Amino acid sequence: MTLLYADIAVVATLTIADAWERRGKKAAQADIAALAGNLLLNAGWSGVFFRSGRRGLATAWAGVLAASSADLVRRARRESPTRGLALAPYAAWTGFATVLTGGIARLNRERK
Repeated sequence: MTLLYADIAVVATLTIADAWERRGKKAAQADIAALAGNLLLNAGWSGVFFRSGRRGLATAWAGVLAASSADLVRRARRESPTRGLALAPYAAWTGFATVLTGGIARLNRERK
């Protein structure tokens, strides 16, 4: 998982720097806001899933995280197709995590 976070950090940093140079401060700020929102969603998912035990909410949260991750890939791709490709595994992982969380939620409903 550490490589995935390193990938996010490197690609996001380069994407934000390029956005600033090519499209200006507001474009870079929009990318920074998108990254910050994604990282907050990422950090919050664990609390929702593990601490609250609310698996349905955790599934929805993971879905929003997956959409946010896909948006980061789109933003990176806009600046550099290669960087978009490099960040794609993060979006794939969060999509898989959404499906997995949903499966766990469904199994827990069936047990009750």
